Amino acid sequence: MFFSGINDYGIRARLDPARMTGVFERKEIAPNLRLMRRIDPAIREIVIVGDASETYRAIETEIRRELQQHTDIHATFVSSNRIDDIVARLHAQRGRFVFLTTLGSVTDRAGRTLTLPETIKAIVNAGHFVVFSMEDAYLYPGVLGGYVTSGPREGRAAAGLLIRHLNGVAVSALPPIETSPNEYIIDESELLKAGFVLPGDIATEATLVNPLPSFYESNRRIILGTLYGLIALLLLGLAASLLLFVRKTGRSRLLRASWAKPWRVSPRRSASPTWETGIGRLERTGCSGRKASIACSASRRMNSAPVTRLSLRGCIPMTARRWMPRSGAPSKVARRTRSIIASCARMARSGSCMKARKSSWTSGATLRA
Repeated sequence: MFFSGINDYGIRARLDPARMTGVFERKEIAPNLRLMRRIDPAIREIVIVGDASETYRAIETEIRRELQQHTDIHATFVSSNRIDDIVARLHAQRGRFVFLTTLGSVTDRAGRTLTLPETIKAIVNAGHFVVFSMEDAYLYPGVLGGYVTSGPREGRAAAGLLIRHLNGVAVSALPPIETSPNEYIIDESELLKAGFVLPGDIATEATLVNPLPSFYESNRRIILGTLYGLIALLLLGLAASLLLFVRKTGRSRLLRASWAKPWRVSPRRSASPTWETGIGRLERTGCSGRKASIACSASRRMNSAPVTRLSLRGCIPMTARRWMPRSGAPSKVARRTRSIIASCARMARSGSCMKARKSSWTSGATLRA
């Protein structure tokens, strides 16, 4: 037979070593007293609570023996199998720290055995206590925890004995494990509620239950919402930048194309051939390749200003237009300029290439027919 979690060490002498072995359990008060002193050095009174069962009496004996080494601490033992009796006696206690031992046999007034959550809830609500436990099965809301017996550790130790026996080791060669595999188990939310901080050396070896959520876990929705918003703004900014770049590129291409194309006089505005402008130069598109260099200039009255561009009205040089009256017949200079332009147009249409008389021109633009 392989057992686990027996807390009565008195049966050790009655065990048949050839047939029985296992793991003993001990609810230790000493590590909890040390933890209590380190949390609150001024503590002087504690309350020990149990169900007055046979198991409780065995635990009480162990606790009284341990308290002999802590003479400055006064312990009050509250034990009963009735929950109303336990609660009434707790109301009269001045101690802040309560230690739970065993509570499996507690009943209500009707004699119904209460479940552990019901019993522990009634004890927690009996006063403003910091409740320590000596057993991991009692870690319910309102219980801080402490140095407790560990069911999983006891089970693994007993399973190890069984595996060794199945591998050929005789039971008589497997003595019972009398050192209880206890550990620190602390409810972190209850620790924060009580306003305590675990000592560093205990915190490193303690197992924390109900851990406090991290900053990310507490603000997960806000963090993710902010992150998604920033990503959306970044994408919108990139899209807007790309759109502006495309627009500017298109505009620059249009501007380059417009500057590359020569300016033309609309055929609807003039019956003369299509003319292009250049600085000091007149040019007819669609030319057969012949060139006629004509020194174009205005008369001395126009200060020999070169013809630089054509007017949209009748191909009259702009430098000559300022000499035309706003109403009435054109001036002599304007009539002569028109005749020069008409001669240039006829020469371009006929395809002939000749130079004008030097007496009529001084310098100016080049006409290519």
